[in-house]
Amino acid sequence: MSRQKELLTLLLVSFLASIMLGMMDYETESLVHLFTSDPGNWIALLIYTGVFMLLGLMLLSLFRGIRSLVR
Repeated sequence: MSRQKELLTLLLVSFLASIMLGMMDYETESLVHLFTSDPGNWIALLIYTGVFMLLGLMLLSLFRGIRSLVR
């Protein structure tokens, strides 16, 4: 898989994971409510997406490092 496609996939998965985390909030009643009720939700979604992206990049680099050691 190309590097750009890999990063785009990681971004999409991270954004979906942050939406699922945002939906777990007890005040969030629907997906529309998540995006329209409070500007703080947008900031939280961006922060969660960034954290998930960093975690995913760290795991990918760890996996690549281990794979190169094994070969």
